[in-house]
Parts: sequence; structure tokens; C-alpha cells
Amino acid sequence: MSQLSCNTDLTPLPDELLYSFQARIGLHGAILSPKSLIERLYNNRKIAASLVYSSHLETLADALNHVNANDLINRHTLFPLAAPFIPAERCLQCITRMKSDNGLGLHLASGYAASKIPKLKELRYCPACLEAQIKQFGEPYWMRSQQIIGTDVCVFHECTLESIANIKKGQHRHSFLPATTRHRCTARPAHIQPSDRLVSKACEQLLSNTDLPSPELGQWTNYYKHLARNLDATKGIYVDFETLKSMVSDYWSPEWLKRYNLSLSDTQSNWLHSIFRKHRKTFSYLEHIVVNAALLKGQFNIVDCINNAAIQAKSLRKYDSVSTVVMLPTALLNEYKANWLRCLQTQSPKFARASHPALYTRIYRADRQWLIATNKQYRVKRPAPSDNVDWEKRDVNTTKSLFRVIYSSEDDLSRPRASKRWLMYQLPNTSTVEKYIRKMPLTLLFLNRYAESVTEYQIRRITYQLLTNPHRHITRKWFLMRAAGLSNERLTPMTNQFLNSIGSSQFGLDLFFQSKIKNNRKGPI
Repeated sequence: MSQLSCNTDLTPLPDELLYSFQARIGLHGAILSPKSLIERLYNNRKIAASLVYSSHLETLADALNHVNANDLINRHTLFPLAAPFIPAERCLQCITRMKSDNGLGLHLASGYAASKIPKLKELRYCPACLEAQIKQFGEPYWMRSQQIIGTDVCVFHECTLESIANIKKGQHRHSFLPATTRHRCTARPAHIQPSDRLVSKACEQLLSNTDLPSPELGQWTNYYKHLARNLDATKGIYVDFETLKSMVSDYWSPEWLKRYNLSLSDTQSNWLHSIFRKHRKTFSYLEHIVVNAALLKGQFNIVDCINNAAIQAKSLRKYDSVSTVVMLPTALLNEYKANWLRCLQTQSPKFARASHPALYTRIYRADRQWLIATNKQYRVKRPAPSDNVDWEKRDVNTTKSLFRVIYSSEDDLSRPRASKRWLMYQLPNTSTVEKYIRKMPLTLLFLNRYAESVTEYQIRRITYQLLTNPHRHITRKWFLMRAAGLSNERLTPMTNQFLNSIGSSQFGLDLFFQSKIKNNRKGPI
């Protein structure tokens, strides 16, 4: 187990982002190399610096001795914003992955990857808060509450949050950028909108209440159905979407909604449609805040909303059209049944019901089980649909299309790997080919024969670099692998043999000089 050899008494500051805490450790220990820092903290040189969620937290807690993994998750990451809105079982899985050394799929399981709202790509800070941190703690740090997507201002100091642009993707993925005094600047006053205060207050409640329940998807469905019903935003048992859309549009400006990818449309796939239907996926904290704030006119507490959802039934309510059984005299009921049987001798149950609705209703209310069992006996068996597709012709046409794909892309050495799936996705009828590939033997034979293997793909990437990269070290194995994006772990034996042959022969040098002459003819870039 790796033990941190310096600054073991360093602790996270109030509302400090975990990313910032790790950056301060490197700053206090004068650890300049990003990989040296993560190796000391995690005994691993491959961990990437994450702004939102982190894994290996048990290892980090053991290295520091005086911090707790649960406290790091609840008080210094943005996970409390997502925890109440994902099912309890998945929430526990996310916490387990954050603690363990296997964080694979963490951003997917938490709903962060599929969320509509923009992703956090920049570190943000309030200049006034930065000055206050220096006076109180002697050093600045990145605050967790200022990295929340949904507000761009500091409500406490009423100024605009500044951004650190050099933290964007493309920088060193293992480095932690610390907050320093060079980030000092003059605070820019901002006009605080009611929406900014509302979102900031709701997110502060989520971050400070770490013991909130995690309602199931069915409970969220029932919560929003009851909310719409209490506001008379329903048409019978259905939700009146136009009324809900009008309420949300009146409370939130279109510009604000568009800024966070929450624009409203009339399509059935719109997020506002989906949140009032049966929940088949989770929704982000910002979507829940937007809906509840609009429908409750801003007089809401997000913690109360979550607790109300947690007490709802976990399954959807099943509506039964028969509330009471109508008792009929036996002789009269038998007469009705006999009349219904005579109708079924000449008609199917569906047409008999349409032509004798009153008779059907009387029997249904008096003896529903008998009616259903009888109708099943007389149910008309429909013939299986005939296969009108000429699969042989479709097979030939699909194979021709795949040949055209191969011919049109064979000169492009920079294209993705031409796997079976990639080839199929170049066709206009991809889903049909995937579903009915067993009926198209020529297409299957083509895919098995012409799909590019991993070795072929790796050699093509190497060849592309040899032909296009003018660097003087391009024929050296280590540089060529880096330029082609390859690693020793994923290198196949045949590719390794190909690389060795390049370094030990004149072949690689000839390719290099030919490419250099070709680039010189094109002129300077």
C-alpha cells in the first residue's frame, strides 16, 4: 500500500472539490510531475484527474490516514447532486465503484454521461470568495458549489464566476491544476436573477443533505402524476402537456432553458414529456428543479420533493374499469350467456361486442371471468404474415453496397477500423442487416472475409504515420507507437513483428524520406 510521505496532516477545506484537494497536496509537497503525484496517492500511474467523480477513494483514504472515503464522496464531490435521482441499488453501486479501484462505468451508472445538461469542462471561481479564502486559510482552493451547472454567478457576493480555460480537455489528463494567487482578479458585478438564487439554494440543499433517500423510477412516476393531478393539469387519466409546457415557459425564460439544453418542443421525445410519463431513465437534478419550481411557483424545497417521491408506491397504479360486481338473477344471467354464445356462432368476439354492446356490458359486469374464458375459445386465429421480402435480391444488393463502401474508403488510411459493425453502419438499412443477417448469407460471407482485423488496423495506423508524419524520429519504434496511438499492452504479435522489421531494415527510412519529399512538394502549411 502506498503511503504519502509528505503533508499527511493536510485535510480538505470546507466545500473544497476533491480535485482541488489533490492539487493542493501536490502544491504543498512540491510534486511537479503529475504521474508522480497520483503514484504517491494511489500507487497507480494511470488514474486520470476528474472534476466530477473519482474512484480509488479507499486507496486515497489509506494513503492519507486521516480522511474517510464516505466523507470525500459526500462532502467533496458532486455525487450528492445525482444520488437522490437514481435508484437506490444503482446509487450503492456508484458509491462502491468510487471507493474501489474499478471505476469503470461510473459516469454511465450515475447518469452523468447521458444527461442533457452541459458537462463541466472548466474550473470556475468567484474572485471575492478567492480573497476570503486567502484571508481565512492562507491559500485559495476550488469550491465544489461553484462547479455546479445551472448558475454562472456567485449569489453570496453577487458577481460573475470566472473560468479557467486551460483545464479543458486536451491538457494533461493526469494533472491537477491548483488554485493560486495568480488567479486573483477584480470581481465583475452581476445582476442576480431569481432563477440563479433558486437553483443555488436547491443545489446547496442537495449538497448539504447527504442522507436523502433514492426513490425508485416508479415512485418518481407516481410523484409527477400526482403533482400534475393536484394542479389540474390533466385530461382524465392523462397529463395535459400543453398546460405543463405553458407553466414551465412562464416561469423560466427560453434563453435560460436553451443555455442548459432544456429547451421545450412539441415532440413526443421532449424531456418535459418524458418526465411526466412512465420513468424509464433517470433525470438530472436540474430537470427536477426546473419542473418543481415552475409548477410550485418557486415555493418549493427540493428535499421535500425527494421525500414525497420516496413515500409513493413503487409500482404504477392499475386502473380497473369494473369497480363493483353487479349481481343478476341466475336465470337472467344464463339467458344473457346463451344469447352471447349464439352471437359467437356467426361472429368473432370483437365484432359481436361491437354489434351487441349492451349484452357484452351486462355479462362483463356480472361474470367477467366467464366472458373472458369464452371469448378465448372463439378467438379468430389470424394467419401468420407472409414473407413478401425477396431476401436473395436484398442479399445481393446489400453485398454490392458493401463492395462500394470498401472501394470508396480503401485509399483513406486514416479511417476508423473497418470492422463488421462499422461496415454495416455505412449502409442505409443498418438495422435490417443486423436483425436479419441470418437470411443474407452473401452479406455474412462478405463481412467475415473483408472485415478488418485488429492486426490489420494497427499496421494501417503505423503505415499512415510513416507516410504522413515528417518527424525525424518517426522510424523509431517508441515514437512511431506513440504517433499511431498504440501501446505495448494492446499490440498484437504480428504488429510487433512488423514494427521490428521497420526498425531493422531500410524499409522504414525509405518510406520516411519519400513522405518528406512529398510534403516538401506541397509547400509550407
